[in-house]
Amino acid sequence: MFLTGHALSIYALSIHPEGDAMASSSSVLQDDSWLSRADRALLPVERALEFLTVMLILVVILALIWGSWAHFDRSFDFSKPLWSRDSSIDIGIPMWPAKLLVPVAFSLLAVRLVLQMIGYGRALVLGLERPVAVPLILTIEEQAMAEAAHLAEQE
Repeated sequence: MFLTGHALSIYALSIHPEGDAMASSSSVLQDDSWLSRADRALLPVERALEFLTVMLILVVILALIWGSWAHFDRSFDFSKPLWSRDSSIDIGIPMWPAKLLVPVAFSLLAVRLVLQMIGYGRALVLGLERPVAVPLILTIEEQAMAEAAHLAEQE
């Protein structure tokens, strides 16, 4: 079984959870020297692709907002009782509050996607390795270090 430097430091931390093992292994994850030159060269391409895919998702969400708003608009009417043109037939519950939730939720998602596009665009222009306002997936090593630090705080 082959263990890399990251795995060895995490393994040492799991066996000996004293401060010295944690300090040495956390410093490995703090710096970004693990990125090779080839990885750094691909970062602008990755950021541009991520920006474009988020833009495509935003276009889809905007179309869904437009359609779901039209669906809500058909069921809402100030001149009708309970402001509803559309209700459940048997007990007369207005349907427009439920139909309003969909465009509101999609609008919140659209705001989040715009923030994400700003983060990717900023990372693309400034050449940042870790963009701001973008959810990033932790590597296995980073997740293990976070769990180990959390367990060390509890003890």
